[in-house]
Amino acid sequence: MFFGIGALGMFTATIAGVFVEKRLRKERGMGSYDLEGHIILCEWNDRTREILRDLRADSRSARSPIVLLADVDTKPVEDEHLSFVRGDVSEENLTRASIATADTVVIVGDRRLDYVARDAKAVLSTLTVEALNPDAYSIVELASEDNARHCERAHADEIIVGAEFSSRLISSATL
Repeated sequence: MFFGIGALGMFTATIAGVFVEKRLRKERGMGSYDLEGHIILCEWNDRTREILRDLRADSRSARSPIVLLADVDTKPVEDEHLSFVRGDVSEENLTRASIATADTVVIVGDRRLDYVARDAKAVLSTLTVEALNPDAYSIVELASEDNARHCERAHADEIIVGAEFSSRLISSATL
């Protein structure tokens, strides 16, 4: 009897452990996703938070699947339709975010960097996105007008320059 109860307890604990492990991997951004027609948000900062809030407030995207690709430790907001991939904007991480079937990709500047490095990273991210899915509508935020031509050469669909533009403009472009 004790052996049977012990075996049943171990079996139940093993099954529960698998589910907890899977949930923790997703919360820490270590999973991969198989989505279609979704939006990918690259980088996490105050502007990205506003963009996400605006997208969720609009009826056209309130329940749309969104993947956040950012170099943060855990999923920064609780949103059942938001998936999280931890890391930088690289081919591997974009593949985990299902770039091949994404409709829209928003590349927000990395606020931890100075404006020259921020724009260089945004241009490189745009090149990577366009190489992996040229059909995705790509929106790029730049700090300097001087780098807009680089994003144009990278085939960005929409380029938003300067801090004077609000996150609402990026949200509108995404919609």
